[in-house]
Amino acid sequence: MAIQNEMYKYCLLTLSLLSLNAFRQAKNDSLLSGKLYAQQELKLALNDQNQHNIIDNKRIVIKDSLTAIGVAQPILFRIYGKDQITK
Repeated sequence: MAIQNEMYKYCLLTLSLLSLNAFRQAKNDSLLSGKLYAQQELKLALNDQNQHNIIDNKRIVIKDSLTAIGVAQPILFRIYGKDQITK
């Protein structure tokens, strides 16, 4: 009985290690393909300025400095922290 328990433990350990290794490889492959996709999208965006342009450049979306500050502040405060910006 003790030998069967030991064999069971070794089999379970081996399967666990194989599963973790397979997961790691799948994760790396998806990260690599994501990086390649991002590089391709960046090239497209830099080559074609009109691609995915939702705003038609005929309307002014942010009409004054107060609106610009209202849009930028929450973003910048979240990234850099309010204390860093208001020093």
